[in-house]
Amino acid sequence: MKVLRLIGGLDPSHGGPAVSSMNSVIATQRAGAEITFAVPLERSGRAGIENAIAELEDEGVSVITFECATGFESVMPGWGINPKLAKWIRANRDKFDIIHCHGAWQMVTFLTSLSAGRGPLTALTPHESLTDFDIAQSPNVITKFLKPRLKARYLKNIALFVMSSGLEARDSLPSVIANTERNAVIYHPVYDDRKRTPAPRSSSSEAGPLKLGYLGRLHQKKNVNLLIDALAGLGSKLSLTVAGTGPEEERLKAHAHELGVADQINWLGFIQGKKAFFDQIDVLVMPSEYECFGMAAAEAMVNGIPVIVSRETGIAEVVDQHGGGKIIEPAVDQIRNAITDFSNNSEEFDQLSSDATNCAELALSFKKHGQANVDAYRKLLNTTAG
Repeated sequence: MKVLRLIGGLDPSHGGPAVSSMNSVIATQRAGAEITFAVPLERSGRAGIENAIAELEDEGVSVITFECATGFESVMPGWGINPKLAKWIRANRDKFDIIHCHGAWQMVTFLTSLSAGRGPLTALTPHESLTDFDIAQSPNVITKFLKPRLKARYLKNIALFVMSSGLEARDSLPSVIANTERNAVIYHPVYDDRKRTPAPRSSSSEAGPLKLGYLGRLHQKKNVNLLIDALAGLGSKLSLTVAGTGPEEERLKAHAHELGVADQINWLGFIQGKKAFFDQIDVLVMPSEYECFGMAAAEAMVNGIPVIVSRETGIAEVVDQHGGGKIIEPAVDQIRNAITDFSNNSEEFDQLSSDATNCAELALSFKKHGQANVDAYRKLLNTTAG
């Protein structure tokens, strides 16, 4: 089974899709698919993603890169517009059984949808981009006009939608698609079962006050302001480590100063390696307004860290089924109460930490994700052949 995976870019500073798509490619390659990954480069070239490319190639993935198309990034930023990649796809598409795109608002996804029904079967992992929430957040008139029309084309022409959660499927697909084999809910792979075994944390009365963590973009929808508000009502001993950057950063820092908790917050900025971050926190808090999955919370659970997550997140489905954290509404009092519970109940902390690592193995492993992808591909190919 030959699969072409396409994405608009692999720079991890742009957020979770770059990381989760790379993990998905590795997991699916291990499960038996033969994958070629075609990636347009940004101005920095291969330098920023050299390690990612090396890791993919070590796993047997064929990686093809295309030099940055100067000038196009200012026209449709983030869409990965690259004429050389477009030409390569047209010339090579028929060599593959399936073309699987990552992200809806990408040149590669648009091109793939144009030729759907002729040649390889098509699949799309939207990474939240088809949700009503994402479309409503369109930043300018052009994308606000284009997105609903492109979505209609994709719903008509794409053969398989690989959703990261039931929540994403609910908010992206009409029931006539969501309730059919054109929809496959497959959680993102986070736990690499070939590299390590997740181990739970153990609380200790000697460990000191609870150390909270937040990992992600500092964007309004992430509700980091609510977390800071909650911290302000919990005394001066608790601490919060924030890893990430974004448009809300300066406003959030000013807000922390206004509430008198600036000295309790450590702002790390964008981080490459996450081990040091996870080593210095006890609980990860993700009070987002909406997340189709929630990669940061999933990564925390792999590290044995219990989580506090909003109900309108995909990872809440996993927590609800397997444990490993607390599910809240994104409100200051609920965040504060959940943090207080962790502070006051070491036995509950230990149990939820153990649940988090079990969840990682049962629901978030590379092996489980890869096999689910290959099964979905085979079902798609068999249905078409029949």
